[in-house]
Amino acid sequence: MEEWNAQIALLKAKSDKGKAEAKIEYYKTIGALQHKQDEARTKLHELKTAGDERHGKTSKQAQKRPGMKSRQPSTSRPQSSNEQGRWTHRSDV
Repeated sequence: MEEWNAQIALLKAKSDKGKAEAKIEYYKTIGALQHKQDEARTKLHELKTAGDERHGKTSKQAQKRPGMKSRQPSTSRPQSSNEQGRWTHRSDV
């Protein structure tokens, strides 16, 4: 009985050590994934900021150049084809 108790205690100790080593590996993996996530978040922020800045420059440049149309939607009502004079109605068809 004493020998079995000793073996059981030894196996429990090895099991606990294994659990601790497994935890360490899990935490290393978690740390690596969090690092990748942080890098991706930083890169996404850089791209978004660069895109916002580029859009702002493009809009300002378009406003400064004569003859350049803005990409802003027009608030006036678009003309119909008849008002532009492109289409004619043929009654003999």
